[in-house]
Amino acid sequence: AQSFKGGENPGVTLAKGVVFVGFNIVGGLVFLLYAFLFLFRYVALWILVILSPLAFLCYVFPYTKKWWDMWWNQFLQWCIIGIPAAFSIFLANQMIGLITAKQLVGETPGGALTPFASIMGYIVPLAFLVGGLFMALRTGAAGANIAIAGFKWTMGKGIPWVAKGFGAGFTGAIKGAIEEKGARGKVKGFLGGAFTYAGHEKGRAATFKWLERAHLVRPGFYEEARRKRWKLEEGIKRFKTDPTDRLHKLMKRVTIRPADVAAKAAIFEELSRRRKLKEEERGFLPTAKTYGVDTGETLKAMPHWAPDIEEKIREQVEGRSPKQFRQETQPVALRSVPVVISMDVSKLRDIAVRGTTEQREAIAETYDAQWQRMERVWRGHQQAGRIAEARRVRDLMLEIQGNPNFPTR
Repeated sequence: AQSFKGGENPGVTLAKGVVFVGFNIVGGLVFLLYAFLFLFRYVALWILVILSPLAFLCYVFPYTKKWWDMWWNQFLQWCIIGIPAAFSIFLANQMIGLITAKQLVGETPGGALTPFASIMGYIVPLAFLVGGLFMALRTGAAGANIAIAGFKWTMGKGIPWVAKGFGAGFTGAIKGAIEEKGARGKVKGFLGGAFTYAGHEKGRAATFKWLERAHLVRPGFYEEARRKRWKLEEGIKRFKTDPTDRLHKLMKRVTIRPADVAAKAAIFEELSRRRKLKEEERGFLPTAKTYGVDTGETLKAMPHWAPDIEEKIREQVEGRSPKQFRQETQPVALRSVPVVISMDVSKLRDIAVRGTTEQREAIAETYDAQWQRMERVWRGHQQAGRIAEARRVRDLMLEIQGNPNFPTR
């Protein structure tokens, strides 16, 4: 490979790097198809040679001569199918050698290859490889349609899939290494970002957030693309009419394939919308987020789960009106001290008057079991000089104690 000289334009260096990586990915897949083609050629010729006595016998009789014609046609085609393939490989290798040796295109006055020469040094040989493969496959040998189908899949889905995986893994590895601390942590973060789905999603998210800040894509583009990629809306519609008990049973199933995890994510969002989540399903929240689930709905129902996805409980509580908080929050979330002490008196009184029995009982039981902890929070605010916060927590405690709708002991 050519070694780039100092002082080169960074844009040119980046272009060379991108072209070089693309050449290796596409070239590797094309060479893999060549390998399968030659391997299949050997097997086909062996079979045709084994069948040759029967073919010559069919040549004798008029009614079976069509079988001889078929055998002879396939034998000739499989014999010559390797000629264009081998010739294109030879031309591609010669082209790379000539351009690297600076014998095919011009140099700059300093003796280095021009940027155009460096880039074309990979694109032109790749074109010869692809063209030769097409020529070989178009000879019409039986079974070549399998190789053609494989080539079409490679160009239509294989290369984009590899490119997406490489890009996501590369950015995920960088982000993982940056986030972790220490040598061991950075190695762990790099490997996790490069080879795990969660790491790939972090890389994609970081890339698209940067593109959003640069105004190259519209805000929310990444979230929309991720939901579309995993067909979440279709999954939610599929489970929309299912009973809640059945959805909880489906959430308990072990899933391995990404498509099955995506279906589970759709179930998780549907349960979030119904406000029927269970505490045992909390562990799925980080995975659901990576699959594009609307975690805003989840945190409305279960605000105490916010730290699991690097959100703040208080923001989930304060950002809603008393009516919204009462209607959207599940009773189990009110058994969390951080949720209760993030409320204000207006939310507490709204639940006391219009809330469900389960909500009122949850707040009362939380106070009975954790009043000492709440008192420590109140005193901590006082000692730190946060008078307004201390007063708010004290007013909450007094309201719970004095309001007859909260059945405290």
